[in-house]
Amino acid sequence: MGRKFYFGLGTIFFLVLSAFILFTYLRFSNPESMVVCVKSGDTVNDVLKQLKNRGFFVGKDDTIFRYVFKIYFKYHQSGYKMGCYRIDKKGHFFGFLNKMSRGEGEYVKITIPEGFNASQVLGLLNATEALSGSIDIADIPEGSLLPGTYLFSYAVTKQEVVKQLSRQMQEYILQQWNNRDTDSVLLSDIKQLLIVASLIEKEVALSEERPLVASVIYNRLKKRMRLELCSSLIYFLNKNNPSKQSRILTYKDLHIVTPYNLYRTTGLPPEPICMPGRESIVAAMHPAKTDFLFFVVNGTGGHSFSNNFGDHLRSKSNVRQHLNALHHGS
Repeated sequence: MGRKFYFGLGTIFFLVLSAFILFTYLRFSNPESMVVCVKSGDTVNDVLKQLKNRGFFVGKDDTIFRYVFKIYFKYHQSGYKMGCYRIDKKGHFFGFLNKMSRGEGEYVKITIPEGFNASQVLGLLNATEALSGSIDIADIPEGSLLPGTYLFSYAVTKQEVVKQLSRQMQEYILQQWNNRDTDSVLLSDIKQLLIVASLIEKEVALSEERPLVASVIYNRLKKRMRLELCSSLIYFLNKNNPSKQSRILTYKDLHIVTPYNLYRTTGLPPEPICMPGRESIVAAMHPAKTDFLFFVVNGTGGHSFSNNFGDHLRSKSNVRQHLNALHHGS
C-alpha cells in the first residue's frame, strides 16, 4: 500500500515536472513585441515557418511546437482564424494559440479627414506602417473615398483600404442620390454631385452654411454665371503637394487657363477637388431654398450671403473694416 502511494506520488510529480518543463519550453524567444500575420490558406507549417524565421524558436526544436499546435486545434474545432496577432516579448505559445482560436487579432485605425484630396490620402496611407503593399495616386480617384474613421485588420493592404472606402462612398452617395431634391438639384449624374459636394466641403467649415453655399452654386449655375470659387483653382495649383493645400490666390493666378479656374470657366470643374464628407454630400442633395448669388467670409469664422452684387461689395467692405480694426487693436 505504501509502495503504491509513493509510486503514485512520484508519477504525479513526474507529470507536473514534465508539464512545467514543456510549458517553460514553449515560451517564445522573441526579444520584443511582434505582430505575426496568418493569411487565408496558411497551413501549420506556414505559420511555424514564419515564427522560426522571425526568431521565435531560437535554440529550440520546432517539432515540439508543431505537435502541440496540432493537438491544440484537434480539440478546438473552430480552428485557427486568419488575422494578425501580437505576441508580447518572450510571450507564450499557448497565448498565441488562444488568440488564433478566438480571432483576437490586431487592428489599425485609419482616419480620412473630410476635405482631404487624393494626394493627401496617398501620403496618409503610405505613412501608416501597419498597412502592407504599395499604392499609386492613380489608384485613388479624386472624390471616390468616404471620409471617416475605420478599423482594419493589421497588415491589410493599402489597395484593400481604398477599395473598402470607395465602396462606402458608392453606397452612401447612391442612397443620397435617390433621395435628392429633384426640384433644386439639376445635375445629370452622381459624378457632378460629387463635384458640387467637394466644392462645398472646401469652401465652408460651418455645418449650417453648407446648404447655403449649395444654394449659391445651383443659383449661379441656373443663371450660367461663373462660380468664381477659389477652392477649385487652389486645388489645381497644389493638388500634388500634400504639405501645401491652402494659399491666397493672386491676381495673376486668376488668369491661369485651366478648367479648374472658375473665374474664367462657366460651369463645374471637370473632377471633384477633394473627398467630401457626409454633411457636404447631403447639402449638395438638399440645398437651402434661397436667391443668394454671392458669399464672402465675415471675419468671425462664417460667411455673409447676398443676392446682389451691391450687397456683396458692402459685405466685403465690412470684412476689410473688421480686419483693419483687429489689426490696429481697436
